[in-house]
Amino acid sequence: MARRIAQSSVNWIAISKRVPEAKKAAYLAFKAKSDEYLRKMFALSSEASKIEWAKYKNAIPIAGLVENFEKQYNALKIPYPEDKYTAFIDSSEKKTI
Repeated sequence: MARRIAQSSVNWIAISKRVPEAKKAAYLAFKAKSDEYLRKMFALSSEASKIEWAKYKNAIPIAGLVENFEKQYNALKIPYPEDKYTAFIDSSEKKTI
């Protein structure tokens, strides 16, 4: 199953040193917005929410419609891309340190 790999890799301290005093307020607003988006992303579940098929079967009077959607949904398989680069990046990082 899919795993969450996103993380903040922004060096905010280094960026803040380069921001002119006149632009500090805009920088801080941008950083706050970025931090808020990151918090929201981490608050989400890494798993897709489950569909309550029984609820839709009771609510939709057309016979077989929900069953057909459920069958198609369960048959749908979207491959998750294989991670080919993390090991290479980690080994390259160890060589440079």
